[in-house]
Amino acid sequence: MQANKLRVAFFQYQVPFYRTELFNFLVRNLSNMEIVVYSVKNAEGNYEFTNFILPEITIGRNFWLSPGVRNLVKKHDINILLNDIHWISLFPLLLLKGNARLVLWGQGISNKNNPIGLIFRRLIANQANALLFYDVIRRDIFCNKGQLLSKSFVVPNTLVIHERHDYSEFSGKDIILCIGRLNGNKRTIDLVQAYMSLNIDIRAKYNLVIIGEGEKRQEIQNYILSNNLSSFVQMVGSIYNERILRTFYKRAICSVIPGTVGLGAVHAFAYGVPLLAAINRKHGPEFNYCNNENTFFYDGSIQNLSMVLNELCEDSNATKKKGSNAFKYYTTKLDPQQWLYEFQHALSYLLDL
Repeated sequence: MQANKLRVAFFQYQVPFYRTELFNFLVRNLSNMEIVVYSVKNAEGNYEFTNFILPEITIGRNFWLSPGVRNLVKKHDINILLNDIHWISLFPLLLLKGNARLVLWGQGISNKNNPIGLIFRRLIANQANALLFYDVIRRDIFCNKGQLLSKSFVVPNTLVIHERHDYSEFSGKDIILCIGRLNGNKRTIDLVQAYMSLNIDIRAKYNLVIIGEGEKRQEIQNYILSNNLSSFVQMVGSIYNERILRTFYKRAICSVIPGTVGLGAVHAFAYGVPLLAAINRKHGPEFNYCNNENTFFYDGSIQNLSMVLNELCEDSNATKKKGSNAFKYYTTKLDPQQWLYEFQHALSYLLDL
């Protein structure tokens, strides 16, 4: 450990690429802090923090145990647990934490249809020194049900986009974009079916580009072939290079997420691209960043999706305005510097305990 540095540890079962970039951002901007990340699997991407790999014992099909975690928290000033109910080593820490400062990040209200899960989640939340929520709505729901507001903070889930740009006014818009895993939750086939209903002139003007891989790929490809859409729909597979992704966002009149909305909304906003999303899905917290100023909504049906697609393709002024608002939302609410400010606010509270 380096002397005179605040020792902050994050515990996350698996660190995805986007979270690696966020931790790297902390390292670059907080020189008075030593960042250590404990995980069971190596962090994705090139990381600039210390990443310790913990042992893993599988319990059944859906739970994991990492022996010795309790001793690790004693080495750090602040320990931040990224909520994963399946990594059961984390939760006894909250009941046996002693003088350790422990924080739950991503803690939200559980499914109302699962009262046992709700009781368990509230039990562990009450033991934490602080709670970090992704959005105000979920924080207020939790606090209104008894959680102390004084120890709850909003630290939005965001992406570090190094070369963000407002492309809302770009004149070369020629695609409808869909980025995400090709699985049942993302409902990409709904988008292809809705796109099929657009008249041929709109399809010729705006091709559909699908970026991603998953178990539904063959089903989508078969539908494209059987409906003679190969000239209008491109499936380009997974792309992780941000500079390549930026070229697609630049050309996109909108980014469509027909299924569960997650960080894809943040990604689109960082390039001034409005979202098109279903109003009635079981979304991630990032859906609460979407509003009528930056997002087109539809009722969840393929018919209504096709209708909204047709309307926005015919009204470039509306897409430009919502795209501009989307970029403004990213720069004012989701910018990594804003995230850092909120994170430091929570740290200050913890250090005063």
